[in-house]
Amino acid sequence: MMTGKGANDKVSGGEGSSVRVAQTTAPPLKRPTAGVPSPAVDPWLVRSFGSDYLQADVFDPRPVIDRFGASLLANHFDLEEETVDGERVVTIQHESQAVLPTLPRPRIAEQVIASRLELVRGIGPVTDKRLKAQGVGSIVDLAPSWRRTQSSKAHVTRRPRESVIVADPRRAGLVRFADDAAEVLSVIEERDFGRIIGLLTGRMAGRGHVLSALVVALAGIENVVFFDLETLGLANSVIFLAGIGRFHGKHFTVTQRMALGAAGERAVLESSLEALAGADVVVTYNGRIADMHWLVGRCFYNDLIPPGDVAHVDLVYGTRRRFVKDEAVLSDAKLTTVQIQLLGEERPDLDVPSWYIPRLFTIASTHGMEGLMVPVIEHNCSDIEALVSLVEVLCGEAVNYP
Repeated sequence: MMTGKGANDKVSGGEGSSVRVAQTTAPPLKRPTAGVPSPAVDPWLVRSFGSDYLQADVFDPRPVIDRFGASLLANHFDLEEETVDGERVVTIQHESQAVLPTLPRPRIAEQVIASRLELVRGIGPVTDKRLKAQGVGSIVDLAPSWRRTQSSKAHVTRRPRESVIVADPRRAGLVRFADDAAEVLSVIEERDFGRIIGLLTGRMAGRGHVLSALVVALAGIENVVFFDLETLGLANSVIFLAGIGRFHGKHFTVTQRMALGAAGERAVLESSLEALAGADVVVTYNGRIADMHWLVGRCFYNDLIPPGDVAHVDLVYGTRRRFVKDEAVLSDAKLTTVQIQLLGEERPDLDVPSWYIPRLFTIASTHGMEGLMVPVIEHNCSDIEALVSLVEVLCGEAVNYP
């Protein structure tokens, strides 16, 4: 998963520069006696998370501190370092072992989406069932006058006329659906990924979230960014680490930009914006009010223009619907649970739970223990790799989803 490196070649630099210098050991470590939490009670987390923390599994950070507290990031990763606004900011790139996912062909993805009559305004579950009993199997059957443009690469095809019992929508009272059906088909044809996701999730709720994974197949995996942030808390907290995963051919690369102090947040945001600007679809796993929402908020705070109209697929909703609500395959929809129970993948050694990452960052920055960020970097990379496997699973489920 990670590319390791020896103890040499620490990377450092001045303003706007990247220079490699020899560095084999960390500076003498004065082990903190205060500020490192007890494994039983952490007052900082109790204040931050209240009763939710009191019911959570207690995490003992001492093994992490013992293993990484005296270490340098350069002892574990190939990295580039620069100084931005007086703060150290590092960039780490991993040549991941994630495998190119097997996704439905765009033609199949289109046909599956176009078969969902509920995407047409005025059609709910009852009307959907009635229309299908009449032989209307696709939105195309509701818009017989619709024609794709000659320049379109869409593959939505009309069902053979003999398979449609109701060939004339006017005689069957279906004319009222024709205009909206044609509009939905145009959205699919134009590859308006954001609107496709909006139609699926807005008109089909949880089932639409399962189907929204098919947008990745429509866009093409090379046009998709897998995105995960690490912050100092919840809403509108400082973003100190951004992970970007992307396929280049069959090879998956995870690039992480991390600030070692809050003052470096702007550099982390700028690299995120640059990566998202070149994507058609961004995939996350923390909900619509998490990563992308937080990114927008912090951009405003740092006087940056937020990301443009990039289509956003968050896999947590489809996963929860399919593997927790529809069928109790998972005990919960946490990504760590999904990765272990559903995907059969292992988490990193000494994995740090997400809720403890802000505290570990505080310990690292307060006591100059940058090595404590090693398990956080591995945690972030593992989360991104899990999204690749999960999108393949959800696409497979979506093709035959009722």
